Amino acid sequence: MKKLLFLFVIFGLGLVAPAGDRVADAAALPGAATKYIAQHFPNETIQRVTVDDDDNRRHDSKYEVVLGNRVELEFNPKGAWLEVDGGAVPLPESVLPAAILEYLKKNYPDQPATKISAERRGYEVKLLNRVELKFNKDGRFLRIDKD
Repeated sequence: MKKLLFLFVIFGLGLVAPAGDRVADAAALPGAATKYIAQHFPNETIQRVTVDDDDNRRHDSKYEVVLGNRVELEFNPKGAWLEVDGGAVPLPESVLPAAILEYLKKNYPDQPATKISAERRGYEVKLLNRVELKFNKDGRFLRIDKD
């Protein structure tokens, strides 16, 4: 019975704290990430930094940051942003590439972006009305994502 309880506790802890994730101080962020946050979110404080060390390889690490307004950001090891997710909070226009911002102002003037993800071949932007748009690396609109 004790062995069963022990296994249950160990398995349960694995679900709560995924392997490779560790909480870090804001000072652990790469300089480029700190600069990005200060530039685009000057009035927000960093509430939590989590480092996701996949297989304990630093070159695969991702920094996940939660700000005081609940916006979540994800950065690669060099500090380049991978994702900015506001949930239901509209993102500052400054986080959007100029061509994407221009497209949104023209075609969706009343729907601010709440999430942007940098993908291998471009960007995905989620609007307040939950419509997801795909753009290429140059910010040219490709399609509405129906996934």
